[in-house]
Amino acid sequence: MNKDRLVEILRQLIEVDTTNPPGNEKGIVTYLRSLFQDTLMTELIHDEQRSSLIVEIGSSVKERPTMTFIGHMDTVPYSQENWRYPPLKATESAGRIYGRGSSDMKSGLACMIAVGELLKQEPQRLQVNLRLVFTADEEAGGMGMREIIRQELIGPDELLIVPEPTQLAAAFEEKGAYWLRVEALGRASHGSAPELGSNAIDAIFRFKRMLEEKILVQNTLVGKTTVSLNRIKGGKKVNVTADYATAEIDIRYPPELSAERLQNAVASCIAELAKHGIEIKTEVLNNRLALSNQKGRLREILRNAMKDLDLPYREIGVRYYTDLSSFANMPNEFVILGPGIPDQAHVEDEYLEAEDLVNAFKLYEHIVTKEHPSYGKG
Repeated sequence: MNKDRLVEILRQLIEVDTTNPPGNEKGIVTYLRSLFQDTLMTELIHDEQRSSLIVEIGSSVKERPTMTFIGHMDTVPYSQENWRYPPLKATESAGRIYGRGSSDMKSGLACMIAVGELLKQEPQRLQVNLRLVFTADEEAGGMGMREIIRQELIGPDELLIVPEPTQLAAAFEEKGAYWLRVEALGRASHGSAPELGSNAIDAIFRFKRMLEEKILVQNTLVGKTTVSLNRIKGGKKVNVTADYATAEIDIRYPPELSAERLQNAVASCIAELAKHGIEIKTEVLNNRLALSNQKGRLREILRNAMKDLDLPYREIGVRYYTDLSSFANMPNEFVILGPGIPDQAHVEDEYLEAEDLVNAFKLYEHIVTKEHPSYGKG
């Protein structure tokens, strides 16, 4: 598979506008179905414009493991006037490829597709059962992966590779995400006498500070717990103490912080503030559990593959969540490893290094075609 074909696949993917909302992943699914004709496919239709797809490459052999690549097709919104390069076109410049989704994560999809396209023609080379899973809605509610798990279309023994942007570093840890809408009920007073009222906006900030203290956990790979107050609204006018405020808080936390401890901390903050006459209500907007893969099989496979290809092996953690968060209660081994650049996700003039695209394809091909003691005989 040459670079030109990889770039052509990436170009086709970027030119399909899968901005979420609304998503429109059906456009990519139609493209995939044209590439993998006469291949076993399972399409999950979410609505007229949204679907997910599972592609099986080669015959399934009971004695060998299943290697499952999982990639999402949707991208985040963009403001075209802030881009130097067209967001919906793959533009090559100085060794980089620009376009929305170039790093997050249509480059990973392109490598998945290229591996499937190659091995569909040469299935005898496979040392694993190869599955390619293309999901809708990862950037929002995760409807694609939730439905796949609901229908039990991925088994607990499958080895999972998620080609999210890591610049080919291996990530075995993923931060959890817990988004809260917070409402504070205060008591109005004249702005010249705030002590006679109860300021709901102040209460939001007090709640945030208390919560930060209770859930602070350090982690070498993914960093510490973060509590980011990203939206706030409240009050009636400048000379009236705010009697109502609402805010949205984005909490990202390492695997060492359990979901139970996090939820208990929220409840504790609410109870403590109630003692001071401050009423707080919360609503969970998003709950993605933190992940940590402590098993060693994928580590060994990746180390050997990268050594064979003369690529550096590095381990990192990722601060963003992926479709893997839906597997938090399943025993699957996983790794997050892709060609994109983490800091390029969701930014203007998003790009990736073209060399990483080529190396990711070589690595994925090597992993599924190179005999390894873990694979057994097919």
